[in-house]
Amino acid sequence: MYERVDAYGYVSPIFRNGLKEFIDFACSNQDFMDGDKIKCPCIKCDNRPYLQVEDVKYHLARFGFTPNYRLWDRHGETSVSPTSSQIDDSDRSFNEQDEPSYREMVLDVAGPDFVTRNLNQEPNPEDKKFFDMLKAFDRELWSGCEKITQLSVVARLLNIKSEYRIPEQCFNSICQLMKDRLPEDNTMVDSL
Repeated sequence: MYERVDAYGYVSPIFRNGLKEFIDFACSNQDFMDGDKIKCPCIKCDNRPYLQVEDVKYHLARFGFTPNYRLWDRHGETSVSPTSSQIDDSDRSFNEQDEPSYREMVLDVAGPDFVTRNLNQEPNPEDKKFFDMLKAFDRELWSGCEKITQLSVVARLLNIKSEYRIPEQCFNSICQLMKDRLPEDNTMVDSL
């Protein structure tokens, strides 16, 4: 994928074949797509925005692949068997089973005092607010909704806000609109 141009400055046949293979693979993994859009791995976009497939093809042909993106983990590839000369350890990504859960990350940050604390004792108001936020991980967005949780929706919205530089006031309006249109018993937040 890194032999983009030939000796005459044209997009090489090797690159075109690799590009077709990449696009076919990326489009076959719906879980890593946003509707009919895929993340653009060109040097300019660096796997941040979701773009239409034709735009991704154009970007890759014009700018080339982001450096060292050999394991297409942002497009659904979970393992690859390259030789040690092809990539080094810094290019490898963690598989999902290697990533710590949010609970493990919280315990790592909070330290050993957090675990040994007396669980019968009522938490102070600041701790209680933190524990309530952690419970959002498992909270359904509305009664009977098993597909998504409050945290997954908010995390996705914050990602979109960040990627597209949406102002806070606009973000709050979007959240309020969603809250108003979901079933009455929803747990959707209405602001940042």
